[in-house]
Amino acid sequence: MTAGGEGMLALTRATASVGYLPALILLIVCGAIGWLMVYLLYRCRVMAQHMGREFVLAYEDLGEAAFGKVGRTVVAVCLHISLIGTCCIVILLLGQNSYHIYDGISVTWWVIIWAVILLPLNWLKTMREIGYVSNTFGVASVLMSVIGLSVGGFVQAAKNHGDVEYELGVTQPLTIFAAYTTFSFAYAVTCGSTTVVHDMRTPTHAPKVFFFAFATIVIQLGVVTAAAYL
Repeated sequence: MTAGGEGMLALTRATASVGYLPALILLIVCGAIGWLMVYLLYRCRVMAQHMGREFVLAYEDLGEAAFGKVGRTVVAVCLHISLIGTCCIVILLLGQNSYHIYDGISVTWWVIIWAVILLPLNWLKTMREIGYVSNTFGVASVLMSVIGLSVGGFVQAAKNHGDVEYELGVTQPLTIFAAYTTFSFAYAVTCGSTTVVHDMRTPTHAPKVFFFAFATIVIQLGVVTAAAYL
């Protein structure tokens, strides 16, 4: 979600704040960390099954397998806070972007409209049904965003005729740390990985799937960020 939405759009400003060399390093490092997190979650799921748990559907099941009911509660609370915050950001950005397209109604009404439109997605039972939606509307919207932003960015860069100065890097630790958090957020796709693995026909293929998925995300974010930064 964040890899194809607000996370992707935020990388340009982060790149401009730290320079293109640190941004390139952060793009690769954060992608590797994101893949490692998903892989470790997969390994935790396998370990939980070896311990006798028949079903490992979500984060909460892993928390319970590791720390009992207390672990399940703590994981559930933290996860819900994170997901609610992400959903608020997504709906707010949808409302603001829709207002730029048509300003006949306020941003508040656009937010309400998008909340109503997205509400039925909460009734989907498994990640498999959500996958059908993401593989159609989701992939189409991401492709349109990537193509549109890339073409627009490179065209604008060509019009600049080399008049723009690009900074190699900065030395301010706080600026670099802030950029790191932004790049990490762009790879925040781990929240549903355990459920995705559970719904796969062949869960043992998950590590390969995750590797190719993160490789695709790195390329996608790299192209869009480079085009917008230039």
